[in-house]
Amino acid sequence: MNYSFLVLLGCKTSTGQAETFGTGFIVDYNKQLYVVSCKHVYHEVKNKDCIFAIPNPKQTLSPKNGYSIIPLSSHCFHIDDNSTLTYDIIVFKLVDIDKNALLSNGIKPIELSSNYKSLNDNSIKLYSIGFPVDYTEKYLANNTEANLPPKKIEVYLQDVQINSQTQVGFTEKLAEPQFLRIPDGNFLGKGASGGLVYSTDESNTTYPVGLIVGEAEVESGKYLVFARIERVIETISKVC
Repeated sequence: MNYSFLVLLGCKTSTGQAETFGTGFIVDYNKQLYVVSCKHVYHEVKNKDCIFAIPNPKQTLSPKNGYSIIPLSSHCFHIDDNSTLTYDIIVFKLVDIDKNALLSNGIKPIELSSNYKSLNDNSIKLYSIGFPVDYTEKYLANNTEANLPPKKIEVYLQDVQINSQTQVGFTEKLAEPQFLRIPDGNFLGKGASGGLVYSTDESNTTYPVGLIVGEAEVESGKYLVFARIERVIETISKVC
């Protein structure tokens, strides 16, 4: 499957060096391009004046021809976010980026539309992908020009009742958290926030389901936490 829509997020440090800190994905909505990730990931970045996306990352910090980065600046959060609740979505509007130029470089954005509806069938196999920090560092150590594959795990929708939910890493409480059961208990890991939850059909077409915002471990097992794709679309259409 082509995961060219998935990007590494990075920024320049105070010493001028580049570092990566999370995952995101490129979408096309009404012929406008955006990069979607998590609000809490953005808040953790110290240098917010120089954030960028790296499409088609390779298994090296220094590819032969360098990395072609996408600068990120203009952004918005979900319109219903406030000082106590958040959907944990950030959307960067891509300015002066031509879709044909992306396609010519092998980068195919996810097509979004207002017609997407939530899945409610717990038996449907879903997938979650991202670039966790430890996983990415292992591949970067290969120091080759080969593409960096995202980490991918199989997950299933599940209702989880948590009476006292501790949410580590968030300045506000998550609004409407959705849960995905991880059958083998294999977390994606830190840095996967901002990754994609999706389903596929027989033709291997990708259908976005949500945005990965965190992970949870309760008595009943291990779970990914995600924001529904409708909330991403609302963020784009009502704010950006």
